[in-house]
Amino acid sequence: MRNRLNEARALVPAVAAQLFQGAPGIRSVGVGLVGQDYGFVVEERADTARPLCAQAAPRATTPPAELFGFPVRRQLAYRAPAPLPWHRNSLQGMALQRQPEQARVRPLVGGLEVQNLDADQRAGVLSHGGYVGTLGCLVRLADGSPGMLSNAHVLADCGRGQCGHDRIMQAGGCRFYSAPEHVAVLEASLPLVAEPPGVAHFGGLTLNTGDAAVARLLPGMAHIPGYLPMRGVPAPVGTATPVPGDVVFKVGRTTGLTRGVVDRVGLVDSVPYPHGLCWFEEVFSVRADGDDEFADDGDSGSAVLRSDGTVLGLLFASASNGVLCCEIEALLGGLGCVLM
Repeated sequence: MRNRLNEARALVPAVAAQLFQGAPGIRSVGVGLVGQDYGFVVEERADTARPLCAQAAPRATTPPAELFGFPVRRQLAYRAPAPLPWHRNSLQGMALQRQPEQARVRPLVGGLEVQNLDADQRAGVLSHGGYVGTLGCLVRLADGSPGMLSNAHVLADCGRGQCGHDRIMQAGGCRFYSAPEHVAVLEASLPLVAEPPGVAHFGGLTLNTGDAAVARLLPGMAHIPGYLPMRGVPAPVGTATPVPGDVVFKVGRTTGLTRGVVDRVGLVDSVPYPHGLCWFEEVFSVRADGDDEFADDGDSGSAVLRSDGTVLGLLFASASNGVLCCEIEALLGGLGCVLM
């Protein structure tokens, strides 16, 4: 079955090129379980007003029952993906804190609230507390120094942050900003390339590998590569590629500990950012295990792990049946760091 999964994943770009071209009804393409076999899961928009390629002639959008020898399953996308945004704090919100990850915690651990203070100052939102996200996990930078990994839209203002300058705070939000909250400095970010205007074919798109950035911890900053003891979950112990059906968990600053199941892998999908629509490849989706949401605003950047502590990725966007996540190995490789 693993060979079958790998074969299907390798074919996703070809399937996407075939289905997206001039097909306004297709939302995303990935690999998931179709009955007892792996196959292509094609998500269709409820609103088909906007085709991917505006200059292409529309055609029938119903996918066939089989492509390249793999079965095809269709599902309705009732909600377009969007970045799980920073949670905006306010003076009123200070009294509504429910998760211990929102407090100032030392040593630093995964799941804690973090904020790029200087990016929020440039944006003029500090009067409302600014925006906060989640520290995904601790890493070693290329020179061996300790760092933290989260989304680019959390740590690096969607790639517009100033590396070597921007101060990362823990905790963030509406607190009095002072030296004790300053824990790291923005180090590097993956680019988030938006769809160029007037693109006429799928091959003209730049497919991003992930929404991620790293920050360098200040010298002497205490840190432990795990989570708050009360969570009772294992510390990160390695990385792996996600497989449909994997049981996973995450710890985020807004919803704390939640559990879910990997639904689709090898996804090609688009997410709107302030600077334009960004297309991603090799992302995966997670649906909640139960009726509760797997994540909410402010959980951006949370690491997604198997129950044994193996890290699979970082969640970065909401999706129609859960969240979208970037694969961890591509992020670490692109940022030149390793899991701590």
